Amino acid sequence: MRPINPLYGPAWTSFELLRYDLHSSFDHQSSPLAHTHFLLHHESMMSQDDKYEKLYQEARNCCGEPFPEIAAFFEAYEKEGAQILDLGCGQGRDAIMMARHGHNVIGVDTSETGVHQMEEDAKREDLQVRGVIADITSFEIGGGFDVVILDRVLHMLAEEDRITVLSRVMRRAFQGGFILIADMPSNKPTYRAVFANGSSHWTSVLDRRGFLFMRKDFAN
Repeated sequence: MRPINPLYGPAWTSFELLRYDLHSSFDHQSSPLAHTHFLLHHESMMSQDDKYEKLYQEARNCCGEPFPEIAAFFEAYEKEGAQILDLGCGQGRDAIMMARHGHNVIGVDTSETGVHQMEEDAKREDLQVRGVIADITSFEIGGGFDVVILDRVLHMLAEEDRITVLSRVMRRAFQGGFILIADMPSNKPTYRAVFANGSSHWTSVLDRRGFLFMRKDFAN
């Protein structure tokens, strides 16, 4: 049974619809739930930032556990103490999970509440997580990363911004590093094209439904 959202009651929320679309075998363009998601996404005058800020203030861990596909990646990931960038980290559900595996995580989000909650949870468990309150479209990415995760965040941006953000993080991924994307299936052709046109060669390690996990190959 689908849980009732504490803010919006029994109606489908945009988060629940996106989670459905990520795992659904329906074509995104023809899915009635996808159409409802489109309406929900555009009908409110409240910005995405404001909606998530309010949601995080009302409910801790409102997005639930990490997707099994992302959790399984880190169960199998062998590198120790990896440098990880989590863009659109929200309340830190992925960041906390990754840090529990012994990795060093930087989580970036516009929600002050979400970032503070993530840092509180990390401090409670003595985990290596640093939060940054910033817009991912303008955040200055410094250094390099073994893994960059974009979990349900790119679809909130205009297509041009999606391409810009993805292109920037591709340059910051180490050779042999990974970019993990969870997003609307209908957006994946654009992401595949960005990887194909990049200056480095990328190999798909998971391309199923709403998930696209790519590895940056070592230069010859």
